Amino acid sequence: MEFVDGVPITDYCDGRALGVEARLALFEQGCEAVQHAHRRLVVHRDLKPSNILVAEDERGAPHVKLLDFGIAKLLEAEPDEIVTRPGIRPLTPAYAAPEQRRGEAVTTASDVYALGVVLYELLAGQRPPDPLKPPSARAAGDTARRIRGDLDVICLKALREEPEVRYGSVEALLEDLRRHRAGLPVQARPASAGYRVRKFVGRHRMGVATTTAFVVLLAASVVALAMQQQQTARERDQAAEVTRFLGDLFYFIFNYTAPTETFTARTLLARGEARADDLAGQPAVQAHMLRGLGSAWLSLGRYDRAEPLLDRALALRRAHLGRQSLDLAEALSERALLAYLTGDYDQAITLDREALAIVQRRSGTEPERVAEVLADLAVVYAEQGGYATADSLYREALALHRRMQADRQDDALVVLRNYAALRYREGRYEAADSLYAQALAGLRALHGPEHPDIAHLLYNLSTLHSAQGDHEDALHLSRQATAMWRHLLGDRHPDVLAGMTNQAAFLSRLGRTEEAEALYREVAAAQRERLGAHPELALTLNNLATVLARQARFDEAEPLYREALAIRREAFGERHPRVASSLSSLGSVLRDQGDYDEAERYYTQAFDIRRETLGADHPSVAFTLHGLGRLKHLTGDLAAADTLYRAALTLRRRALGERHASTADNEVDLAALLTDRRAFEEAELLYRDALSIYEESFGDEHPRMQKAREGLAALYEAWDRPSEAARYR
Repeated sequence: MEFVDGVPITDYCDGRALGVEARLALFEQGCEAVQHAHRRLVVHRDLKPSNILVAEDERGAPHVKLLDFGIAKLLEAEPDEIVTRPGIRPLTPAYAAPEQRRGEAVTTASDVYALGVVLYELLAGQRPPDPLKPPSARAAGDTARRIRGDLDVICLKALREEPEVRYGSVEALLEDLRRHRAGLPVQARPASAGYRVRKFVGRHRMGVATTTAFVVLLAASVVALAMQQQQTARERDQAAEVTRFLGDLFYFIFNYTAPTETFTARTLLARGEARADDLAGQPAVQAHMLRGLGSAWLSLGRYDRAEPLLDRALALRRAHLGRQSLDLAEALSERALLAYLTGDYDQAITLDREALAIVQRRSGTEPERVAEVLADLAVVYAEQGGYATADSLYREALALHRRMQADRQDDALVVLRNYAALRYREGRYEAADSLYAQALAGLRALHGPEHPDIAHLLYNLSTLHSAQGDHEDALHLSRQATAMWRHLLGDRHPDVLAGMTNQAAFLSRLGRTEEAEALYREVAAAQRERLGAHPELALTLNNLATVLARQARFDEAEPLYREALAIRREAFGERHPRVASSLSSLGSVLRDQGDYDEAERYYTQAFDIRRETLGADHPSVAFTLHGLGRLKHLTGDLAAADTLYRAALTLRRRALGERHASTADNEVDLAALLTDRRAFEEAELLYRDALSIYEESFGDEHPRMQKAREGLAALYEAWDRPSEAARYR
């Protein structure tokens, strides 16, 4: 038998002061092992911490091992359950089920009871007392608050005296734990209206989900407000007013019969706005409501509706709260997010900096908020191309997380994931891969095999692997992420649709264009139904159009590009980077159709917007210059093409570095132009440098390597060096 060098699960968790999430992840591994035995008709009958050991692999990642089947019994199948015969009573009394202690028939429910005792001990730090109380009643401080509610109910159901009212299987216990960790309603609780309200955000339907996200946000505000408002009658009245508001909205949700989801969301929000206007005499309540309403419109992509609401909420909090209020910081961060989404990066930075100053003054009690705002700022700077500043902010956020308690680890791992995404944008693929691996190992240790954050990381990792040229592995990772999201969040959650879009992109790069097209069309149909004219739909339409354009189906691609452009203009206004992206795409398809004058007009507009909104040194500006250079190359204006290619190359080398793959792309096109101009020596140097970069980034078989080799072969043929041409050909 395998030698297991481990320690009992309770000792392992206590010795490392693990938080609740990490304890649940390890406990779930133990449950999976017991369920594995049950499927093979074996009941353990002596489950206890000393038989559930935790060992660490060479990287320090914990793994649970189930031991000591010495008193386990092969189960005999009977009509509706599987039992062992009574008579023999091998057991450990402190963990044995009541029927086991009485010498009655032992079923799989007996193992469920023992697991309930272990779970209770992991959560409360002690075994359940004879007069059974919830584990939160015997835990202390933050732990008690964390486990109060669903975890109490789950634990008590596993510990029911009567076997028939416990969980019917370990699998059912596992499912409730996973549902709890994913924020979904658990089966052990009665489906009361109040409980459905608190869990409604997990219902997965697009329009309703966005509405309830806003309502949950308001509900959270109510809780925070109520905690602060127990001192005065006026404050209690404010909490009651918000509660009545939420009740009205949910009455509307639960009494509509099969409304369309987008209709429900927009109708509820309109009702909410009208109700909020009646609260002018209660500025604290009104600010909470306005912020929640604005956030909901933000989720629906209606930035025009979100802006006045978030501005009013911010103004109310400035007027009625102190300059050091965390509620004010929260409003500033929300308004900064809107500014970021609409492309006003300077305003986003100003607002986030103000929020950061507030939370930093409260850093002794709110370090997690400091880390959160630092990470928000990093995202904005990265979008602007300020990679060095973003790097510094991410490092500061991660250092802060390291100084916080173990139960903050989840947030730290999400920041690490986003830091890896920054390395990807910089073209530092190996560094990104290493950071992703660290984050993935940490998330799996914390949450077990499935969690929305793990799916998000796999999604990001798939994009990295595709950029490295491994589209097959990228497709595999993307499918893993999508399947995980689908299992946890439902078939039509936005993350599931994003995963499907990612898969379509990789299928297209693998040459499986029919599959890619079908997937894009499926996603677009779902987005039209649930979102209407939303920026996410615009992205899907843009990608679908690109697949069609690569097949020279320009007549089908062009109207899709134009629809995407119209949606983005409606959402973001005329001068937004995403509008520039659509303009650039339209320029490309018009160029490929031979409409060079119109193509140049769109490229020029894209260039002006990107330079204005992102700054003259942003990599996206180089992309547009490169596209214009290709256009001039095709029209035979070689001098203009030369100037544009060189301007783009200079900018890419400065913004992305000498060894970035996009820099090599630029070198290849400039080298092709120089070949046409018979400047062979410089062209040769550019091709060889590009080959070196591609080999370093992607390996020898990447399509970019092939393109560069073909260009070099054409160069040597034009240069009358046939033997070298043949070698590269």
